[in-house]
Amino acid sequence: MNKSSDITVSVCMITYNHSKFLEMSIEGVLLQQTNFNVELIISDDASPDGTEVIVERYLNIAHENINVVYYKHSNNLGAIPNFEWTLNKCTGKYIAICEGDDYWIDPKKLQLQVDFLESNKNYILSFHDRSIVNNVGEVLKKNSLPTSIKRDLNFEDLAKGVFTVPTQTVVFRNCIKNFPKVFSSVLNGDTFLFLLLAERGKFYYEKRITETFYRIHNGGVWSSINYERSLLESYNTYNIIYNYFNKHHGLEKAFLTRWYGLIYFYWKSNNFPKFSIKFIKIILFVILNPRLISVFVPKIFKYIYKFLNITSK
Repeated sequence: MNKSSDITVSVCMITYNHSKFLEMSIEGVLLQQTNFNVELIISDDASPDGTEVIVERYLNIAHENINVVYYKHSNNLGAIPNFEWTLNKCTGKYIAICEGDDYWIDPKKLQLQVDFLESNKNYILSFHDRSIVNNVGEVLKKNSLPTSIKRDLNFEDLAKGVFTVPTQTVVFRNCIKNFPKVFSSVLNGDTFLFLLLAERGKFYYEKRITETFYRIHNGGVWSSINYERSLLESYNTYNIIYNYFNKHHGLEKAFLTRWYGLIYFYWKSNNFPKFSIKFIKIILFVILNPRLISVFVPKIFKYIYKFLNITSK
């Protein structure tokens, strides 16, 4: 590909210690059949596992319509700072995401998604279904998206916090030039990113794309953490998001639900000091934000009922 050519799609591929999986991720991008130019930006977050050796096989080789660009950080930035850094390197009209442990198999994926977005200016993002595999590629869950979200989505849909679209399936308009300072403070960077995009347009569900794969393994950013840490990180994400979006758009329910989840977890785990702290804080929070009472009261009674059931057993 002529490196000076205009780029239609930038593929953001962050990687850290993905040497076992990275070849499949890269090949999934290189098999794309497009009538436009693509750049694959691989951002290696100081991996010590030989990632660089794998990437070098693909550098300085002519790939039709696709240019491979590689960056290796001298120091580990962390998953979300590296994600933000790589997004800012994307020069294409559109951005697709495929992390170094996920992969695509449909050669028409990018073409189908770009064609739709080119013809439908009121949509900002296209997404589709995915399957979940383990570290050796065995399918754990085929076509994992719930039927309820196999449809077009808007901000209000995402604000409920019940789900987020699968990161490795998206293609979206490259329209965010300055990310919020708090963006890199969350572990669920995709959740934050999609809400920022949903403020600007609708999400289109693409039915025609065959499987894309999300891999669960011990080194995964999300799949490698324990349950308590996942609850804390999710709570932190929605706390930051709730405040960033000026405490509106219906995000309070998603935020409070994460808070309830932590309280319930600490009660069930007999960790009463942490339970007491979180419980007192949520009461004070609602007192200071009385408009949340209508959201808070039904949920808290539901959890009190759960608490009573546990203690009675």
